[in-house]
Amino acid sequence: MAAVTTVRLSPPFSVSLPPILRRTQIRKIYTSIRFTMDSQTNHPKRIVVCGGGVIGVCTAYFLAKNGAAVTLVEKSSIAGAASGKAGGFLALDWCDGGPVSSLARASFNLHRSLSEELDGPKSYGYRTLDTLSLTISETLNENPPSSGSRSSKLPSWIDGSTARSPRTIGTVETTAQVHPQLFARTLISKAVESYGVEIVIGKVERVELEEEGGRVNSVVLEGGRVIESNAVVLALGPWSGKFELLSCLFRVSGLKAHSIVLEPKEPGLITPHALFLSYYPSNGGKPLDPEVYPRPTGEVYICGMSAEEDVPEDPEQIIGKPESIQALKRVASSVSSHLKEGEARVKAEQACFLPCTDDGLPIIGELPGINGCYVATGHSCWGILNGPATGAAMAELVLKGRAAIVDLSPFSPASSGFLGPISPDLGSIKNLQRLDLSNNSLNGSLPKSLFQASELRFLDLSNNLITGELPEVMATMNTNLQALNLSDNALAGNIPSNLGSLPSLKIVSLKNNYLSGVLPSGFQSIELLDLSTNLINGSLRSDFGGENLRYLNLSYNNLSGAIPPEFAKKIPAMATLDFSFNNLTGQIPKSEALLNQKTTSFSGNSDLCGEPTKKLCSTFSSLIPNISAPTSPPAIAAIPRTIDSDPATVTPANHEKKQTGLKPATIIAIVAGDVLGAAILGVIFLYIYRLKKKKKKIETSLKNEANIAKDEWSSPSSSSESKGFTRWACLRKRTEEEESSSESMASDDEEEGGRKSSTQENDQQRKVGTLVTVDGEKELELETLLKASAYILGATGSNIMYKAVLEDGTTFAVRRIGESSVYRFKDFENRVRVVAKLVHPNLVRVRGFYWGVDEKLIIYDFVPNGCLANARYRKVGSSPCHLPWEARLKIAKGVARGLAYLHEKKHVHGNLKPSNILLGSDMEPKVGDFGLERLVTGDTSTKTWGSARNFGSKRSTASRDSFPDFIPGPSPSPSPSAFGISPYHAPESLRSLKPNPKWDVFSFGVILLELLTGKVVVLDESGQGPGIVVDDKCRALRMADVAIRAELEGKEECLLGCFKVGYNCASPVPQKRPSMKEVVQVLDKIPCSTSSSYYYYGN
Repeated sequence: MAAVTTVRLSPPFSVSLPPILRRTQIRKIYTSIRFTMDSQTNHPKRIVVCGGGVIGVCTAYFLAKNGAAVTLVEKSSIAGAASGKAGGFLALDWCDGGPVSSLARASFNLHRSLSEELDGPKSYGYRTLDTLSLTISETLNENPPSSGSRSSKLPSWIDGSTARSPRTIGTVETTAQVHPQLFARTLISKAVESYGVEIVIGKVERVELEEEGGRVNSVVLEGGRVIESNAVVLALGPWSGKFELLSCLFRVSGLKAHSIVLEPKEPGLITPHALFLSYYPSNGGKPLDPEVYPRPTGEVYICGMSAEEDVPEDPEQIIGKPESIQALKRVASSVSSHLKEGEARVKAEQACFLPCTDDGLPIIGELPGINGCYVATGHSCWGILNGPATGAAMAELVLKGRAAIVDLSPFSPASSGFLGPISPDLGSIKNLQRLDLSNNSLNGSLPKSLFQASELRFLDLSNNLITGELPEVMATMNTNLQALNLSDNALAGNIPSNLGSLPSLKIVSLKNNYLSGVLPSGFQSIELLDLSTNLINGSLRSDFGGENLRYLNLSYNNLSGAIPPEFAKKIPAMATLDFSFNNLTGQIPKSEALLNQKTTSFSGNSDLCGEPTKKLCSTFSSLIPNISAPTSPPAIAAIPRTIDSDPATVTPANHEKKQTGLKPATIIAIVAGDVLGAAILGVIFLYIYRLKKKKKKIETSLKNEANIAKDEWSSPSSSSESKGFTRWACLRKRTEEEESSSESMASDDEEEGGRKSSTQENDQQRKVGTLVTVDGEKELELETLLKASAYILGATGSNIMYKAVLEDGTTFAVRRIGESSVYRFKDFENRVRVVAKLVHPNLVRVRGFYWGVDEKLIIYDFVPNGCLANARYRKVGSSPCHLPWEARLKIAKGVARGLAYLHEKKHVHGNLKPSNILLGSDMEPKVGDFGLERLVTGDTSTKTWGSARNFGSKRSTASRDSFPDFIPGPSPSPSPSAFGISPYHAPESLRSLKPNPKWDVFSFGVILLELLTGKVVVLDESGQGPGIVVDDKCRALRMADVAIRAELEGKEECLLGCFKVGYNCASPVPQKRPSMKEVVQVLDKIPCSTSSSYYYYGN
């Protein structure tokens, strides 16, 4: 199927502008180029809803009820797929603590009101019921417990011989059920009869748009039928990924679930209890988690056995696996004798696909920038529950422009975190005019085909992870482009030389990338140009253009030279300009456009002078060398003057006497110059020779040193600081050997010196290495680093962590990378700079790096109080280390803020654990070891990381432990998790899934519970610990670490709130976990003492 659409860039356009410009000039800029927005009073009335599942039916119902003319298009039958084969379970508060909570609560209440309106108990089996969780074990049936051991909580129809540990998890106030197929068909019948909804059976082929304006105007069905419309709602469930328009933007996968429907002979004995089981087969196989729902019709519905599979083209092609169906029948026999074969008839054996998204959240709202095209999909197992509120909210959004019943912003397609490379198919979409995919996680390079969309006018891909170069053809394949925003990515290479020649282009933002090369010219029509924070070099060009500029930002680049007067003359006087933090020199031309700028527009250019900088320029005579000043003798003497020299240079005293030789002083100067020149050349040649001769020896010594470091680290008695310090052998050792051998190798140098070329000198300089500071604040010289005292903090594999103390007392943490998968300086620099941009009080800051052929270092801020793993546990041979309650709460809040910032910037830590949480001098936590996987791991991890960034790809868990733990003490040995090797890793990470912010939320939850209890809490399948009830203050206090119980007296509410946050975060179901932003909001409401007298960290 082919989808056709137009994409609108919603203003304001995301570029860095001064506040005054944002309020005034930017409005004028957009007035001339923006697309005419829909009037609030001009609502679409003719709407096509694509999809006859429960989401599409509810949307059509509420749209029609609110006055719209609705056509519902369904390929087969209403509720013929998952909506007809689901369990129909409803829960009020099971999504609490997560972003779906408000949607679920609103929908649960809507189900109640719809039941009253449509006579739900009679029409589609609506009823409230109690819900239990219990364990079913086939082995208990073989060895039944003694009589009298049956729990009173078990319903009478459950066999006590196989069931144990019943627990109430829902009551008639909080849980209910419907027959999902009957519910959907009852609702659509009401919509047809009362509100005039039209049902069309057919397959949607594409969506058509107006050529002018790009608004939806029709839907084309397979076979050519055209249905005119003002808007379209795509509620295609798991088939969303089959629709070309949606597949270009995000991934909706299908989770195949199996179910059976039984008709017991004595249905009256089956009481209304929904059951959530942990089922243990007798053969010792993997435990299952089936669900059992008795229905008012007398049927019993049992489901489970789900697995991710490819979604077929048609629902009729879905076939269940016989082994899964058989397993469900065994479950039925183990649960109740009334459900055994012979006692109950199998009415249906079926399978369906649940629509799932990568982050577990539904996608509800208008497609990013697509005018009049909406989507509602990805509800997973909660589609029946959330259908009514989704439909009601969608009706409000389409008809009124905003949903009031529930906040849809967490589910907006524009913020759904699109992953993977940009689809090249976007460029083939007919009438594509506006495309906004900003603030996502798109990676890979820009496809050239994207710029083949000849009608494309607005393109915003800002704040993603796009790499590679800008296609040179982008400026020739599309002459209608008006606004281009590729800021905040990782683009490199040159800016296309003909970019400014596009006749319609008025807004360009390429800020915050790694673009290099010279500044292009010919920007005649551009009104807003932001190229700040790149690596652009060269000088400002006289033929730059800029006649229509209103805003120009070239700050934080490498531009050099003077500002040409011709450059300044063409820029309008009222334009806002910024040249700060470059290498511009000379006097600023007295142009009105330049004189109108603030001083800050030229700051960071130390050699600029003139009126705007308030720095006077020196006179011309002071700008040229003072030739009368004494100078040092030349390295190579000039040819001596002969007796036929110009008479004007002969002094009167010597006028009558011929000059036959040089003065003694001149001869001495010539000789001294020769000697000095020869000495300099000799030192250079000696240096080059020694580098070559000692290279092999140095490599050997470096490897030996790494082994020594590892031995010291592995030794129980090796405390790095107690043994004193080790010098920078990885850098300094090479330098000392080179210097010490200079004198002894002078004769060898004389033989070799003449054969060395300047090319060889440059090669050797590259081998010496480059030290780069990336934070823009602290300057660090290589020689300063070489002189630093270096303490080995620890080593893992070939990676060594040092504490480097400079001569002025400044301390850094320096990681030496022994094995890296990045072999190019530019790639290494780019990756470090991406991480260095992540600046937050609760993140360890990257300050710079050293690059050499044989040595690579990453320089961090040093965090003095070690890591949380050491602070939490007793060291061998030392007194217990105590963290008071206030300190623990402060650490939890700080870690939450750091993770929330990472997620806001579209980064995932993926390996959070106590050893990656460092503690500052005031016990403020700083999260470390994020974002540099490719630099500190070998080829295997690199391949893993690369595949993880591909859209829809699978991720190996091998790289989860790629970060070494540099802990100056023994690490604790927590109890094994029920889910995998590390208790801090989310259970879904053990399956082949891409890194997700929900992983970090789970890790944070486990760490928070560890802070509260003093131990790693082993969670069961429900996300609960041993015996904890999160609403019981007494049990919560008993669970608390014994070391802080006295401090918590009177603070039970605070403790209970923290436990709730911890268990919500550590839920095994990703959808139930809150976002880190929500966690921060909850924790900030819990008071934390401002006292700084926590404890002394140390032995």
